[in-house]
Amino acid sequence: MKIKEIRRKIISMILPITIENILQMTAGLISMAMIGRIDEISISAIGISNRIIQFIWALLRE
Repeated sequence: MKIKEIRRKIISMILPITIENILQMTAGLISMAMIGRIDEISISAIGISNRIIQFIWALLRE
């Protein structure tokens, strides 16, 4: 295989994963911004639930 083909295959694998991670972080940020107007306990609840979801997602991804 040529190096250009290998690079193209690596980028084709990495790009969707990167986009997914950016979208997940954006969704967490938006939910924090929306709920953050209520009170501090709600912000901490969203933060903890985001961590739990990220942990479960990391376990199921492999």
